[in-house]
Amino acid sequence: MKNNSTSCHIQTKSISDLTSEAFAEFLENGFLIQRPFSQQIWLGINAEKSKDGPLFISTFYKTKFLRLKPQYLVQTTIEEFLEYCSQSQVLGDERLSINEVENSDDIFSKDLAKIKTWFIDDQNLKKLVAVTTSRYKLKNKAHPLSQIKAMINLPGSIYGQWKDGKGVIGVSPEPLFVKEKNGWRTRSLAGTISTDESQYKQKLLGDPKEKNEHDLVISDIVHKMKPFAKTIKTGSTTVEAYGKIAHLQTEIFFEAEYLSSEKIVQLLSPTAALGGYPQSLSQRYLQDLGYFNEAGENRYFGGVMGLDFEDESFGLVGIRNFYWDHHQQQGIIHSGCGVVRQSDPQLELLEVKKKRNVITRLFDQ
Repeated sequence: MKNNSTSCHIQTKSISDLTSEAFAEFLENGFLIQRPFSQQIWLGINAEKSKDGPLFISTFYKTKFLRLKPQYLVQTTIEEFLEYCSQSQVLGDERLSINEVENSDDIFSKDLAKIKTWFIDDQNLKKLVAVTTSRYKLKNKAHPLSQIKAMINLPGSIYGQWKDGKGVIGVSPEPLFVKEKNGWRTRSLAGTISTDESQYKQKLLGDPKEKNEHDLVISDIVHKMKPFAKTIKTGSTTVEAYGKIAHLQTEIFFEAEYLSSEKIVQLLSPTAALGGYPQSLSQRYLQDLGYFNEAGENRYFGGVMGLDFEDESFGLVGIRNFYWDHHQQQGIIHSGCGVVRQSDPQLELLEVKKKRNVITRLFDQ
């Protein structure tokens, strides 16, 4: 398998070598990403656009694929990073807190009604992902990284990128791809239930609507990778709790040669878990939803953030996150859910609220 990682020279440091001045620079212009299925994280400090940068960001509609080259990279672990943050005085004692100002749930409900009519009119359309937003007033100017201890309690991979007082931070439960020794690993993540329900695992595994939605994502990934993969293997479907909600998940492993990270992003993103099914048809419909008027074709929510460096190559789907702007003293949370023919609009609205609450709870602690 061809090594597709960037070969540009980047200075690396250990967390023990990171001075308080360098960490302050990281808080001003930083990139943070955790390798899926591990405790390993990478910090990029003073990252700027560069064609051969090891860090990358792709928009949801793949209108942009940006590479960033940091002044230096720090490879560490979650445990070491937490210890460093607790000892560092740069973050301070203040924690970011937020107040909700407004949301677009009314627009979301109208989008759901519109989608239901599309299912009637177009039998080829199997799934669409609707998104709502909620806006917040920042009660102080603390960095969102101040809530790192709460963030790492969520299962998934922490990630973020910020510069000049604004950025995004989140904990993604969905790796788009991870390079492993003998191939690539990805995940189907779709189907949701509240963990407050009794026997929620058994209920979710036995729900035909949620199972159908999940299977569409598996089919989407397999269909996209089949022309390029020597072999594709799917694991068993399990239930993964994520805060107060849980999802169906299935690991998928494929062998493929001569694929760059950018090519995999182009092939897989967005999966049916984030966009819909089939992809070409669903993306046309997505542009007729009210949410498209807000996010536009350069939408970053649901895009991909990742790293290519030496033997490492992986990308995370940009969900379960918080966007902030300290200059405007405001933040925003996007929350989406998959809609299929059997969907109940009231339940879908409840689902996005629960996903939103997973993030807002981070700033209540």
